[in-house]
Amino acid sequence: MILRIDHPTLSENRTIFTKSVRPSRPGENVLKAGSGNDKIGGSVIRKGRWKGFKVLTCVNEERKTCPATCPHRRDCYGNNMPFATRYVIDGTWYENVRRQLNYLSGTPVTLRLKVLGDFSGIEEVAFWMQMMMAHKNLHVWGFTAHTNPARRKRYAQTTVRDLLDALGNAYPDRWLIRHSGAGDVPWAANPESNPVGFKCPAKDTGRLCVDCGACWATSKPVWFPNH
Repeated sequence: MILRIDHPTLSENRTIFTKSVRPSRPGENVLKAGSGNDKIGGSVIRKGRWKGFKVLTCVNEERKTCPATCPHRRDCYGNNMPFATRYVIDGTWYENVRRQLNYLSGTPVTLRLKVLGDFSGIEEVAFWMQMMMAHKNLHVWGFTAHTNPARRKRYAQTTVRDLLDALGNAYPDRWLIRHSGAGDVPWAANPESNPVGFKCPAKDTGRLCVDCGACWATSKPVWFPNH
């Protein structure tokens, strides 16, 4: 679904499905099994270097947590997901994620960040830095629309993208985040309107993420057909 340019969700930076947004309850498991997502398709990776890893997903509110520069504000994947619970990122959410990952510390885990939403700010990325340091069993893949604006000042403020890039450099085998609309560069994820890289095989072959693994197997750019 592609929203009209004047759709109120764009100016209000929110999801269409506002009733699906809520804070998490103390002790709630906010990272969900991959089997609950039709595209991911399972709770365990079945192919590639992460074969056998447990799959978890993270869902937050689209647009609300995303940068204004995201190229998919109108055709967001979330426009087609009315039933997904979009958790508010607050203190309880952080504690729930921390508790859940602590519980799984002995299990190889791959976490899909973010099925919906994006990294909400410096505080959240710093939290994921802590989780990556604390849990050597944690492997992350996903997408972000954060970019770095042209910097005119010598001492520019650290951005979300700076920290994401630092994570990728620190954990090149465990932190694999692709950059939306980046074009012909490593770890880019491009739209159908700019089909640079290899095509995601899901639409043509019906292959599920747990049976593919291409997104985390290579740094080559990939493009995705329109949702």
